[in-house]
Amino acid sequence: MRTSAIILTLAVSSYAFGAGDAAKGKDIYLKKCKSCHAEDGAGTPAMQKKYADKWKALGGKEVQAMNDAAITKAIEAVTNHKALLKTTPAAELGDIIAHIRTLKK
Repeated sequence: MRTSAIILTLAVSSYAFGAGDAAKGKDIYLKKCKSCHAEDGAGTPAMQKKYADKWKALGGKEVQAMNDAAITKAIEAVTNHKALLKTTPAAELGDIIAHIRTLKK
């Protein structure tokens, strides 16, 4: 793992634990995440079909059971998220995670 990724993970982890703003996160999520994850976090039909068993609904038990650091790590691990992460400051990622918490089913 590159040093910058480690720093991002630590920054987001410390920020996300209690400091994320879900309202701000919703706005960011709708701009940066909705096109693949859908507004409710269940995923667009195309993404559900493309990733089948690998697709995890953001409001589902599996994602919601993860701590914020684990969600951050999972986001970083997805190849399609690499460009997104370059334009998303740690504070915004913390806000997105706070919004993801509101999607709990």
